[in-house]
Amino acid sequence: MRIRNVWHTRTPREQKLLRAAGIGLFVLLIFSLWQQLNQWRDLQRLTFEQEIRALNAFIRQEAALPKPAQHITLSEINQRASEQGLTLALAPMSDGYRLTAEQPVDFKPLMTWLAQLENCCALHAHQLTYERRGEQRILTVLELTHAK
Repeated sequence: MRIRNVWHTRTPREQKLLRAAGIGLFVLLIFSLWQQLNQWRDLQRLTFEQEIRALNAFIRQEAALPKPAQHITLSEINQRASEQGLTLALAPMSDGYRLTAEQPVDFKPLMTWLAQLENCCALHAHQLTYERRGEQRILTVLELTHAK
């Protein structure tokens, strides 16, 4: 009741001035809240865009990682060799495969076959000896090991 008494004791001009000041304060409060909400929204949008960029960078980095090597069997190795015109006698060893008998081979198909094994299956030529005997080129030592 005290506020009503104070209000009624004011002149009509003072009441209008107090109303205008109250409306002004209310508008200022609403404007301030609106500004805060806009800043928060902009910050959220910026954070979202940064997260999208980070996710895209992660996807690009993941795509650039080497693919896990396929497990390949001895018969698949021999099949790939025969596709290059090579006939090799290979046997498994603890961490790969080794040549069991000397074989006459051409250099280019041998290198193509070794590159295929390295690219698809992470098998590397750990040891390779290639000799020329007369007109023939002989593969005397070949050890293929899995990449580590």
